Amino acid sequence: MTESGMPRLLTVSRASANGTAVVSAVGEIDITSVAQLREVLGEVLAAAEAPVIDLSGVRFIGSVGLNVLLEAAEKISPKRLRLVVSPQVRRPIEITGLHELLLLSDTLDEALAR
Repeated sequence: MTESGMPRLLTVSRASANGTAVVSAVGEIDITSVAQLREVLGEVLAAAEAPVIDLSGVRFIGSVGLNVLLEAAEKISPKRLRLVVSPQVRRPIEITGLHELLLLSDTLDEALAR
């Protein structure tokens, strides 16, 4: 909850699993919430880490969220950015062709193993 009593649209956290940075997002990624994801990803990428991004708890991702993923994928090239995706995230990624630049997984364990 925010100070106004409204639920947050997005919660972004950072952790480590098997020595890999994991950025997790839960909620909705749109124009009002994307800055949180961009900030945390920027910190991880600035540390020259190739993170796993866990979006399995994301119910909606707008074009601004897809753009942040594209920017992150370009920064870790030649490696491919690993994502854990929900069905609501997988669909727009595949429709836009962004899946060609990303490694999509259904579980965190699967993404960490790639």
